[in-house]
Amino acid sequence: MQIILTFMMIFGSLGLLNNVKAEQSYMRSFLNFLLEQERTKITQADVDAIISDITGSKQSGQAAPTSPDNGIRIMGMRAQNPQDEKRIEDLAKARPRSKKESPITSGIKSFANRAAKLGGEFADLMPDLEREEGYREFAYPDPLNPKTGPITVGIGSTRTREAEGVLRDRGINPSRVFDLNPNTRQGVSQETARKMAGAALAKNEPTLRSMYPTYDQESASTRNVLRSMAFNLGTTGLSKFRNMERAITSGDTEAARREALDSKRARQIPARAKREAEMMMPRPRKDERTGRMYSPLPPE
Repeated sequence: MQIILTFMMIFGSLGLLNNVKAEQSYMRSFLNFLLEQERTKITQADVDAIISDITGSKQSGQAAPTSPDNGIRIMGMRAQNPQDEKRIEDLAKARPRSKKESPITSGIKSFANRAAKLGGEFADLMPDLEREEGYREFAYPDPLNPKTGPITVGIGSTRTREAEGVLRDRGINPSRVFDLNPNTRQGVSQETARKMAGAALAKNEPTLRSMYPTYDQESASTRNVLRSMAFNLGTTGLSKFRNMERAITSGDTEAARREALDSKRARQIPARAKREAEMMMPRPRKDERTGRMYSPLPPE
């Protein structure tokens, strides 16, 4: 708990959590999830050093002032003054380590960049997930297995520890939300449904990374396809797509598409499976002349 609170103080002082757009509030759950994954013990002196190094100002157990200078861009954040845009972009990049920069400071910067990257990908995925899963205010039985399947609510959310956590944080009784009785059930707003879905996506991330050795090297759109499939099937269900995993790992996008469509799932939800297959993109490559990364054209 101390570690989580310390990270929250650091990122709160940098304006990361407070500046995420309200309509994308599920990202707050995502950032909190990332914070919980960190295992480094940090002292108050470390906190002061990190804030001082990033903001360029001395701190003594106090939060850094809220200004464009101490912001790191995370989806939807912008400088209040246009001339500060470049400064924010510079801060968002991990600067060369100075003599005074500790490994913890470097780790925090790397963490912030990772959060920004994943946050942007989650933001791109959420509208597609809403379209595919739909939004239901009240709980409903599983369409394919109404008697034995999991009860679902919101944007395809089932009763998990993460979903219950989002509800309890909002003072909502999970048992009433996942109740099919029309006389006692309680609905969820679309905003709460997004937070529940975001929490589920965040929970799957470490498992997806372990399942796919080249996960971090794949295109953002391919990662979002895997996230969408895992959200729909569960990571256990996704693990059965072994031929697709081998194709993705070997860099064969065309074969990966074929394997995604050659499945029982694709026959059950053909439109969604086709859209996801079309979203798979080749792994980004480095242009030898410019040094920039680019995504090759997808296969026909």
